[in-house]
Amino acid sequence: IAAMVKAEGDKMIYVAGMISLILAPYIVSQRRKLTDLEAVKGTLEFLEKQVDEFTNQNNRLKDAVNELGNTTDALEERERAMDMITATQGQNLEILEKQVKDNQKLVK
Repeated sequence: IAAMVKAEGDKMIYVAGMISLILAPYIVSQRRKLTDLEAVKGTLEFLEKQVDEFTNQNNRLKDAVNELGNTTDALEERERAMDMITATQGQNLEILEKQVKDNQKLVK
């Protein structure tokens, strides 16, 4: 009986060894897939952070462009006002010169 139990135990050891040999490559393959998946997940998280940062920078740049547009509009308005003042000053200067000439004629 002891010999039969020993023979049965030896068979169980061989069966367990065979199952281990068959499953070992599968387990290694699954472990690699998990590792690769974790690497992809890490890369995805990094890319999501980069996209968020670029979105924030893009929004800041849009705000800066809008502000520059407003500043440009204000400067153009001031330029038009200065042109009007300059044109008026030229007319006033002509009137002043005419008055000086008229006064010179009156004084003579």
